[in-house]
Amino acid sequence: MRAKIKAMGAPIRSLLVAASMLFGLLAVPPAAAVQGGEVATGDGVVVALVHGRTATRAFCSGALLQPRLVVTAAHCVIQNGTTITYPNGLFIATPGADLNNDNIATRARATEVNWVRGYQNRTDTIEANDFAVLTLDKPLGTPIVTRVASAAEVRELQSTRGTVTHLGYGKLALDRDNDGIARKIDLRVRPSSLSFQFPTGSIIQTTGTSTQSICPGDSGGPIVARINDELVLVGVNAGGDTSCIPSYRGSNVATGMVASFYQPIINQGIASIANSAPSEPEQVNYEISGSDVIVTWRAPSSPSTAITGYRVDEVIETKRAYLGVYVADAAGGGVNITSVIPDTPADYAKIEAFDVILAVGGVNVANTDAMLIEMRKKSQGELVTFRIRKASGEIKNVEVRLSEIGDATGFRNVCQTTTELRCQFRTNVGKTKYRLYAVSAKGDGTAYEFNVEIGPGGPPSNIEVVPGVRSIALTWGDPIRVSSVPKSAIRVRVIDSATERMLCEVPLTQYGCTINASAGRYQLAIFVDTPLGRSERIELAEVSIVASEPAKVTRAKIAKVAGKPNLLVTWQPPADNGGSAITGYRVTTTNGISLCRVTGNSTKCTIRSTAVKPGSKLQIFASNEVGESQPKSLTVPR
Repeated sequence: MRAKIKAMGAPIRSLLVAASMLFGLLAVPPAAAVQGGEVATGDGVVVALVHGRTATRAFCSGALLQPRLVVTAAHCVIQNGTTITYPNGLFIATPGADLNNDNIATRARATEVNWVRGYQNRTDTIEANDFAVLTLDKPLGTPIVTRVASAAEVRELQSTRGTVTHLGYGKLALDRDNDGIARKIDLRVRPSSLSFQFPTGSIIQTTGTSTQSICPGDSGGPIVARINDELVLVGVNAGGDTSCIPSYRGSNVATGMVASFYQPIINQGIASIANSAPSEPEQVNYEISGSDVIVTWRAPSSPSTAITGYRVDEVIETKRAYLGVYVADAAGGGVNITSVIPDTPADYAKIEAFDVILAVGGVNVANTDAMLIEMRKKSQGELVTFRIRKASGEIKNVEVRLSEIGDATGFRNVCQTTTELRCQFRTNVGKTKYRLYAVSAKGDGTAYEFNVEIGPGGPPSNIEVVPGVRSIALTWGDPIRVSSVPKSAIRVRVIDSATERMLCEVPLTQYGCTINASAGRYQLAIFVDTPLGRSERIELAEVSIVASEPAKVTRAKIAKVAGKPNLLVTWQPPADNGGSAITGYRVTTTNGISLCRVTGNSTKCTIRSTAVKPGSKLQIFASNEVGESQPKSLTVPR
């Protein structure tokens, strides 16, 4: 969002930073919610603006005013007097969503932007009329704000220094980016605006502190107040203080655009809802027959302009190696991991938020730009060593086998229809991404994307590894990339990638296996094996199995030696050696007097019968490198 640089009459610096998703490489988030605020997960007002349906971090915030209407700051969607083009679409998450765990299928696409013509967003200063309305392709839910605060109610808040609530998905502090969770904070309204040349009645300002304020990423977030037991929308965040950016930390004034002043723009947005571009087709299913794909679907359910047909396009992609983290420059050098995306190579390698990457593949990286350069040299499937400084200060090397992700660089139509809700086309060998969408006079509808693979498909998903006592339990889900091979013909293999030794091989539909493991370290990797070949493998985190003392010896016996004054003691090794080789055995009396010792290769010893009394008890102990077993008792024969 925007930030005021000086207290009076000074220029305003933009805190909106476009989210740069470095797809197969790393993901750099926007300068990220409310500093010093409380969590607002599930709040029915604030929404996150994200690049593409699958993004897990917001670049701006917004307010849900109607089920298909969001208000936000114009500088989030306008640049140089025209709407910003988002290659993967501008999507809005459900109100108060935790972006790490929400159902991305519920996210709505912005199909139309209404704003005050003449607004430019050409500089880093706050401009007048920084207010926009987004029309959505489908409902996001029922808003909890009942209406827009009137101009008179806003003036009353200003004259009485009333309290309003700011909400947003912005930074948490100067050096803490947002974590994908909305926050809110109550601030006092200033009695009058600073000396900005804005239309009278168009802005509202509040005062925070150095630790409680509005931050980058909160742009467009709602400013609400409770008036006569109604939760009303006062405005949207447009400019915040600068306690969340390093360049200046002297002002704690936040500026918002008053919603009632822009009621005509809101009315334009409302009028456009019924005539918007279509949402995505529903109940999409596809089948593979040889090299042909048959796709069926249902028409979008949300009201829109008339649909004139449907198209299926092949998505032309450029592949990149993929790690799966959000990053920012670390203080003192290196790259700070602000968060880790679930089910990615970084997640499987147990890389964590607040880790700092110091080197990639043996090359030191001083900042995110340097890391980007090194990541561009890598390829899918490559095993790369990252030198990482943990939050504890420990420095360690972590090996990660990179996966891949694609940047859409173009589209090729493979099928189109006017009325039939079915398409059949020939696909390629290997993995191909397609998108299905409705066509209308208002433009293309929201696309439903799916992957088709003539081949083995992808590795299992949702993998969990649980070390046990001399065992490792794994569970998994179906691959995200579906194979053209029936599930019944797909097997999952787990190996120790350090030795390439097979540890587990079971049908995919078993969805788990338990590996018997002795003490040691295991670098696990998992993949699927099919009649059409193997998927790429996922390197999982290193697992350590710690040894323990062995169990008791088994089948212990004692007998007299014929013709000699000796006793022969025999036994079998423990059923469980504790995960460590047996190094020796010893036989003692119950009061600890040693009678004999042998190595771990022997399972018998001879003692003189005169050393023990008939009917007394003897004890046999087994030892490994950890310690000694519990004693196995036996009785001396009479």
